[in-house]
Amino acid sequence: AEVAATVAFATGSQAPTPSEASALLPDGTAPMVLGHSFGGKVGLLYAAGAAEPPRRTWLLDSNPSAATSSGSSHTAACLAAIKAESPRIYASTKELVKALEGRGLDAATAQWLAMTTVKEGAGARLAYDCDAVQQLYESYVATDLRDAAARLDAADRLRLL
Repeated sequence: AEVAATVAFATGSQAPTPSEASALLPDGTAPMVLGHSFGGKVGLLYAAGAAEPPRRTWLLDSNPSAATSSGSSHTAACLAAIKAESPRIYASTKELVKALEGRGLDAATAQWLAMTTVKEGAGARLAYDCDAVQQLYESYVATDLRDAAARLDAADRLRLL
């Protein structure tokens, strides 16, 4: 349900559009969709729901199947770190990265997560809505789009990388 809501928002009348209208087809749809990980599943749902699917949908490191478990231990560690550190205010992003690393995250993941911050006085804190992130992730692992992928593949409109 959350993946469907994300697609509805991303493709609805209030959605951001390319800087050039000519990037879209005359009916306002995208001629090609490219998505990575969660974005791949969102792109696949968009393509499968379009009256005329994009000419090509590319999924990068994105499995259209529902997961058989609640996800990887890495994802669980990221979610736990976000929940633990979101309320705290840090003097610098560097300090926030150190705190995330202290929760067991590797430097690259900690730096990536620390890019989503909001200013709080002289400092910054993580800007994630932890409940929404958890719901989106649960929806992602529960959503099975294998049939949609098979239909697009049969029409030679899907590529998986």
